[in-house]
Amino acid sequence: MRRRRRGAVVAGLALAAVAAGGIAIMAMRSAPTEVCRGAERNLAGIWDADRKDQIRRAFLATGLPYAEDTWRGVERSLDGAMTRWTTMHRSACEATRVHGEQSEAVLSLRMWCLDDRLRETKALTDTLGAADATVLNRAVDAADRLTAVDACADARALTEKQPPRDPAARLRIDGLQAELAKGRAASNLGDFETSVAILDRVTTAAQTEVYAPLEAEALLELGRTRFFLDGDAKQAEQILMKAVFAAERGRHDMVRARAWTVLVFLVGIAQARHAEGHELAEHAAAVIKRLVGAEALEGQLLGNLAQLATIEGKIVEAQQMLERSLAMLEGKLGADHVEVGRAVAQLSEVARRNGDLDRALALAERAHAIHERGYGPRHPETAKSLFSVGMALEDQGKFEPAAEKVTRTLAIIEAALGPDHIDLAVATDELGIIRRKQDRIDDAIKHHSRALALREKGLGPDHPETAISLDNLGLVLGMAKRHDEALAHHKRALAVTTKALGADHPETAASRGYLANLYLDTGRHREALVEFRAALELTEKAWGPDHFDLSFYLSGIGHALVGSGQPQAAIAPLERALKLRGDDGDPASTAEIKFGLARALWDAKQDRARARALAEEALEAYSKLSKRDVEDWLAAHRL
Repeated sequence: MRRRRRGAVVAGLALAAVAAGGIAIMAMRSAPTEVCRGAERNLAGIWDADRKDQIRRAFLATGLPYAEDTWRGVERSLDGAMTRWTTMHRSACEATRVHGEQSEAVLSLRMWCLDDRLRETKALTDTLGAADATVLNRAVDAADRLTAVDACADARALTEKQPPRDPAARLRIDGLQAELAKGRAASNLGDFETSVAILDRVTTAAQTEVYAPLEAEALLELGRTRFFLDGDAKQAEQILMKAVFAAERGRHDMVRARAWTVLVFLVGIAQARHAEGHELAEHAAAVIKRLVGAEALEGQLLGNLAQLATIEGKIVEAQQMLERSLAMLEGKLGADHVEVGRAVAQLSEVARRNGDLDRALALAERAHAIHERGYGPRHPETAKSLFSVGMALEDQGKFEPAAEKVTRTLAIIEAALGPDHIDLAVATDELGIIRRKQDRIDDAIKHHSRALALREKGLGPDHPETAISLDNLGLVLGMAKRHDEALAHHKRALAVTTKALGADHPETAASRGYLANLYLDTGRHREALVEFRAALELTEKAWGPDHFDLSFYLSGIGHALVGSGQPQAAIAPLERALKLRGDDGDPASTAEIKFGLARALWDAKQDRARARALAEEALEAYSKLSKRDVEDWLAAHRL
């Protein structure tokens, strides 16, 4: 990374004591109203006209279609951050030099904190000044993720983690903090290998210096970045726990709170240890309450808890948490911040799960509008939110408008990242799903085949995401009556998920569910029952007895039992599936359960009036593509 020298004032900020001493000299030579002016000079070579021009030229040199939009987003974000920095610098100075309401010691600590924020900004702008495509893709987010200056006003927390008293030791710590800033910038800009190498060195050096606050910060970044690099949640958990212990020793509450918050995700979500995830959230919440200006972190914690609740099937609880999270993020960051857009998108997804399809669409459109303003219309992140709009339209049965949004998504990603990029796979698969729902099976096969090729090339043939495309392709091959090919794809998908994730993983259960559906469609009811029951057992073991996804396998069991002439046995699983569904989720899937239960009740000679009523409800909910079976059944089963 290229370096540029700071001006004399910035060099003077190397030590908080020196910074405070410089202000004292100014106080003797200047009138009171002028004592604390000139903080902007500290931005020389970090965020000034020359540095801005350098970064903009580097962005445009990438030739990417969203380069200019990205520059505007970065400029807007860093202008705001540096305005807040200079305002805090001036107010900290005035509290001591003008108003006399703050001690010299606290001023020194606040200036040291502000100097650290400036080091972090310099590390980021150094890297942005030599941007490539990877850097450009993440530049807006990296600018938005600069550590806020709010903590530099928290005298209690700053006093808790005092810098070393020895000037030489403090200089060494300053140097290590500059290295930490480089590691953080590399991580936020997607260069995870470089980041890990830097953070490993900083961690070891901080341990040698026996300065726990810096060790804690380095371990926090190292744990997060390790997970981004290799996806090993267990290893990341172990590193984050070391960060917690170092933060305890160094009385660094902000690191403790952030580490606990990340651990909620790593343990409760990534490793499916739900109860532990909730316990970790209690730790995070307790520390956050002591912090100044931590509303955004509290919003992130609520977002993690909402994701955990969604996995547990507690959709209403998840929605309530996300509403609170969104309010906090909006209050702290503003309604147009891209992080707010992500929270809105998450709330849209929960609304989809709740069956509130109109609200899901409205929220998805709002998230897309926020991201379009923040990233620009041609950025890959904007494409992701546009994709969510397409999925919301798909849920409403508006398949052609949905296909148009997904096709635009693919065009944006392909223009930005190239025709073979792995990020095309999800939207390509979804376009196949839409075409399947339109009964355009040949088109669906084409799209799922392309998604499979993208994943095999980008991730490898044995990656669990490759199995998703295998199952999607197998499903439409079965619909095309190419049953042998469909069976081969589903069996391969099951082998991949079992090998990659283990026989007890929920994704393995999903692959067994796809295989079971093929058996059901081809009249192999006994084999279908074996696979559906195995999928049900695995999912119930992982998520508990009340999880929403159990309804899919219970429905399959019921249909297989009806098909094999066991309608009485089919009633209980279908009733349970219907209860788990409630008013949530895809109306067509709920209609399928109701129709299966109608058949079971009728064939078992139980409550045929209810059977007719259920079938009529199913008919009303089914799409035009799938209602003919119900119409035929109603015509043949009159009271």
